[in-house]
Amino acid sequence: MKVRKLIASLLAACTMLGSMSLQGVSTVTGMADDGVMRDDMTAQDYADDMGLGINLGNTMEAYWLDLNRQYSGAQTIGDNKPQNYETCWMNGNDVITTQDIIDGMKNAGFNTVRIPVYWGNMMKEDGTYSINSEYIGRVKEIVDYCRNAGVYAVINIHHYDEFVIRHFATFGTLEQCAETIKHLWTQIAEYFKGYSDYLIFEGFNEYLGGGPYQTDSQGKIVVDSKGDAITTNLSTEDAYKWTNTLNQAFVDAVRETGGNNEKRMLIASGYLTNIDNTTKADFKMPNDPTEDRLMVSVHYVDNALYWSYQLGNEYWKMYSINQLEILKRTFKSKGIPVFIGETTTSTSYKGHFAEDAEVTDPSEAMDYMLRLIKGYGFVPVLWDTCDDFYSRTFCEIDSQADEKVIKTLSKELADGTFVPPETGYLDPMEKDEALGLVYNGNRTANLASGTADASMAGAVKIRYIFDCASDVSFNQWSSINLSATVAGTYSNKTVVGEYAMTGFTGIKAVLNLKNPINEGDSFSVYASTGSWEGVSDYVFLIRCIEFIDKDENVIKTIDKSNKPSEPSSEEPSDSSNKAPSVDPNQPSNTIPTSARPATTAPTTVAPKATNNNKVLQASKNKENAEKAVKKTKVKKVTVKSSAKKKITVSWKKITKATGYQVQVSNKKNFKKVIIDKTTKKIKLTIKSNKLNSKKTYYVRVRAYAAYKGLNGKPKKAYGKWNKKIKVIVK
Repeated sequence: MKVRKLIASLLAACTMLGSMSLQGVSTVTGMADDGVMRDDMTAQDYADDMGLGINLGNTMEAYWLDLNRQYSGAQTIGDNKPQNYETCWMNGNDVITTQDIIDGMKNAGFNTVRIPVYWGNMMKEDGTYSINSEYIGRVKEIVDYCRNAGVYAVINIHHYDEFVIRHFATFGTLEQCAETIKHLWTQIAEYFKGYSDYLIFEGFNEYLGGGPYQTDSQGKIVVDSKGDAITTNLSTEDAYKWTNTLNQAFVDAVRETGGNNEKRMLIASGYLTNIDNTTKADFKMPNDPTEDRLMVSVHYVDNALYWSYQLGNEYWKMYSINQLEILKRTFKSKGIPVFIGETTTSTSYKGHFAEDAEVTDPSEAMDYMLRLIKGYGFVPVLWDTCDDFYSRTFCEIDSQADEKVIKTLSKELADGTFVPPETGYLDPMEKDEALGLVYNGNRTANLASGTADASMAGAVKIRYIFDCASDVSFNQWSSINLSATVAGTYSNKTVVGEYAMTGFTGIKAVLNLKNPINEGDSFSVYASTGSWEGVSDYVFLIRCIEFIDKDENVIKTIDKSNKPSEPSSEEPSDSSNKAPSVDPNQPSNTIPTSARPATTAPTTVAPKATNNNKVLQASKNKENAEKAVKKTKVKKVTVKSSAKKKITVSWKKITKATGYQVQVSNKKNFKKVIIDKTTKKIKLTIKSNKLNSKKTYYVRVRAYAAYKGLNGKPKKAYGKWNKKIKVIVK
């Protein structure tokens, strides 16, 4: 306890010294900020006014990690000037941020610029966590560029939050971490206290809820073969505790500095900025003495599908809508706007589309996502780095198609002509409004029974419209069993799920009848499902059933309001409509779970269900395909350019591979894929106008194995990329 009090006293003293030492840094000439706070605006008014945003990425948050520097976490680069750090992640394309660059963003249609900052750069290793005056001065210059351009500026603690949290999670306590975060934000808030409400503070980036370093018996950080530190996870309970505590420390620090900061808009960061984690009840928005001045930050609405190469199809749209609906129910309905601090540009969408994608143009995909997000009243901020989507060299958006997307949408938002896209989403239905409920364990629900009237005559199929329970995912490992008896003839079908999201609504499934319905026929309609683990109540809620004729017309709908009152007929005796029960002796980790985003901590895990033989076979097919290529890396890759706009790639054959994927990029990190090809051969010649003479490109190859997924749909399992190869086109 004495150590904690000493740290607290030291940080308090440093706060005063730090705020004093950060005064008097020169400002940009003609700085337009007037220091005015608009008291008549609500939090949602700010979100609407912020329009479309763009990140000044890989700039002020760039750093070179040094774990031996326990306070800054960063190496000293070059002359130890702000510009040395500002350009250290630009791979030689060193573009210093200028007023023209920010003006170009404004002219392109952006009204918000997010400025990520690594505050450990240039920090002294004296244990005081004092922000360097030159470094914060450079951040101030960029904020001033934003204010001169008339756009909102959002600054945060970016990557440095990760270093600080990991350090104290490993070698200290949550209390010490919170004190340090409060000390850092006190310095930042004091420095910018006089700015207007066009300057917004975002507490953190993506590491709230993240865990400590792994250490050895001597307490030293364990690193992998590449020299990168290995981290471990906190328990779920501790992860939320750290998240909520640090968000509160951020808000408390800013508000206590007074002045304009008493009313400044603040953005609390989500648990790993993951939507599923952040919308759970364990996540708590910080208490704020100022009313209606908080937002919440999450990242990448379609993150899970991006990493599984499932963008652009109908499922992508449904998944994204569901994610936004969860955010709407959790936050917007309570007056808390959502700040999507990082969302995907067209350049990143390339190469990640599904095989059955309806939207395959990257600009069109970006336009859809931005419109969808704005339709919910949220703030989308494109993640962009130097000369990727927006050219900082020429101060304009690279692609004309992308330029049109941003210009058109920003104009619609500004002049009030924007119309939110239709989502077709149905709000969750209450249990007492349902036609019927389907419970766990093969219990058959009789949805409707009676005698067919004239309106039902000619029906050849029945469509069920149903919702998942809030803790249920109708994914590829689950199913619903549909059945009906009409005039003594039994029909049944098992429908396999395909939606990874929990609580999804308005799902449709169709049962084909063996014989058409005639007036006067007796009928009964049923539904059931298999055995599930961890379901809190029902599994599926049936909204209604629709009777459909041979011309696909809905000729009758039955819901709770017109459910027949005749006694139920005998339940179907055919066992084929029932899913097998889960073997209680089977280890739960052998049962497939719902899909999860690849780059974040586990999201809501749906209850686990067994399924029919088709599901098991699809799972086996996938397993075999992954075994064939997953750990396999293509070898002996050669890349040559023997003519203009032409390269030839060859590699060694992998016996069990079905084919190969070849990508070409003008970026080392393949952030921007310009050519994406597949072939079954071991040599590929690419001739394209996208390949410019004397320019450097990077090529990578990976194998894939094809397999049959659910319902026989063709799928691919991919191996690892080879080490990228550089080639200069002739």
